[in-house]
Amino acid sequence: MEKQENKPNVASNFTKETDNAVQLSRRDAEEFRNFKRQKKLAEITNALTNSAVPIYGKDDVKRRLELALRYHQAAVKVLPTRLAAVKPLLLGRKIKMDCVLGGEGETLPKVKAYEGRMAKKLGAEEFTLILAPSQILEGKYGEIKREIRRVQWAVRPYKLKVWADKSYPFCVLARLARVVSELGVESFCVPYFSGCQRLRYDLLGKCKLEVSEVETLAEFQQMRGAGVERVVTSRISELYAEWLKEVENQLILSESVE
Repeated sequence: MEKQENKPNVASNFTKETDNAVQLSRRDAEEFRNFKRQKKLAEITNALTNSAVPIYGKDDVKRRLELALRYHQAAVKVLPTRLAAVKPLLLGRKIKMDCVLGGEGETLPKVKAYEGRMAKKLGAEEFTLILAPSQILEGKYGEIKREIRRVQWAVRPYKLKVWADKSYPFCVLARLARVVSELGVESFCVPYFSGCQRLRYDLLGKCKLEVSEVETLAEFQQMRGAGVERVVTSRISELYAEWLKEVENQLILSESVE
């Protein structure tokens, strides 16, 4: 009779080999972590390249442009009076100047059209039209359409975007989104508010949604996850740092679980 102790411990050896098969060397584990980190960084970079930065009022033009260039943002939103100062700093760059037309909105259509023509001569390639609040409140959609068509003609061959404040009831914004998108505008633009991403479902054709005044990482991620085409934020550097920290914390947590 064969002694028990002389029998090979098949189960023990199998377990040992299996364990060895699934274990990664320190070098392989580090390479895998770097792979996951680089993948996350690519996602962050892609999100930032579709964003824009506003340069209004007393904003430091050079500082804002430096950040826009560093994070490869798509555009800078500027007033007509800032175009001459911004243009030389963007020569040879891929970042576009998005000129905001119409001041507070209560400006004659011919004045807005004139601003558009002058902005085009100064190098603007994107144009955001501010609609008159009085016309929105009074539901003068016929006049709104005529104004949009007039400014569209002035900035051709470039596409026009249309901006409205978030102070109106959602039903008004939804109807306005449908009305302006019927005219083939590039984007319907609103400041951030809870639920603003739902306006995407009211846009017709190829019209996109642009959301400005995004100040937190949660808002930025929410807008990107909801399919908002462009996010406008003045806190791009802070959001990038917060996002990187979040990624590092997730990697550390996943390593501890493993």
